[in-house]
Amino acid sequence: AYTRLEEAKTTLESRVLDRTRDLQVANEKLQEVDRLRAKFVAITSHELRTPLTTIKMFADNMLSGVVGPLEEKQKHYLSRLCANVQRLQRLIRDLLDLAQIESHRMKLSLQSVNLTEVIEEVIEALLPEATPKGVKICVAPLPQLPLVLGDHDRIFQILINLIHNAIKF
Repeated sequence: AYTRLEEAKTTLESRVLDRTRDLQVANEKLQEVDRLRAKFVAITSHELRTPLTTIKMFADNMLSGVVGPLEEKQKHYLSRLCANVQRLQRLIRDLLDLAQIESHRMKLSLQSVNLTEVIEEVIEALLPEATPKGVKICVAPLPQLPLVLGDHDRIFQILINLIHNAIKF
């Protein structure tokens, strides 16, 4: 009985070592796939940003009258184009942020942030999207909010995402 118990123990130890090696190999493969995915997201995002920036620049130039006067319908379509380019730029930025968060490389730029100013910036950025949908963005008069220590861009991004979702849904 002792010999059989010893053999079972040895067999079990061997099987555990085999499974551990299999798991290590699978884990290494998953890490490589994750690294490739992150690289793909970074490259794709960069490649998408360049033409979007050019499209936005041309549309803004047209809206500002650089190429001559525009009819109201043309202005409307160009405004929609600009809003959708901004939406795509936000989606790309969100993809990059997600990749940074997942890889634990997200860096925060902590500084004193005036929340009232950030809220005003967010409203200004989203009004062109809200107005055509008949959505009003109202801010109750705020008492003077204290400065907070935070990352201005991340706070802006959080508020943009929240209010954008409210507009959308």
